[in-house]
Amino acid sequence: MNPIQLKEMEVPITQHADCWGITPQEAVASLRMGNKSWAFHEDIALPKFVWDVNDNEYRFETEQENNAPWDGYLAPTKRRHYIPAAERAGLTAKKIVPDKKYKVFCRQLTDSGINFPRSIDRGGRRHTTSERIREVLKSYPFFIVPDITQISLERPIYYYYLIPNRYLLQEFDEDRLRVSGWNPGRFYDFIDYYVPGLLPEHLHV
Repeated sequence: MNPIQLKEMEVPITQHADCWGITPQEAVASLRMGNKSWAFHEDIALPKFVWDVNDNEYRFETEQENNAPWDGYLAPTKRRHYIPAAERAGLTAKKIVPDKKYKVFCRQLTDSGINFPRSIDRGGRRHTTSERIREVLKSYPFFIVPDITQISLERPIYYYYLIPNRYLLQEFDEDRLRVSGWNPGRFYDFIDYYVPGLLPEHLHV
């Protein structure tokens, strides 16, 4: 059975700041905001997760397209922070898996934590139920969780947890994962329980 995996991707803070016309500190603050960091995951990171049919698992394509990839990735506009993959290489984030059988669900870990409702059940006065959460957990074989809480000037890295749904279903069925989700500490406890030592070294206590 495929275990939980951890992949990481370095983010060039200075190049982001220069392109966006802001300070490095402001760039880090933007990259830690869920609504802004999502563009990075969608346009840059998620297309690098590729389903490997031979090994029956996802692999993370870490090699860049050229020696200075960020020159072609960043877009200095208020509405578009990155050049979408479709414009760079004829790809889209929706094609991170070649076979629809292997769908993935992406939800960020923020300072507030993480939960797993459907997109249509998020925001405003919308709400979800335990039945809907379980439906989500059953519908997606894999979950990709970008951790946006750890990126900093000293550690300019996004961490990506690739989690087979059976782990989340077990937590949910045993009432350790609830509709409200987890705070960051509880999420890290979950990861450490199933794969001891997987967490980044600075998170080990």
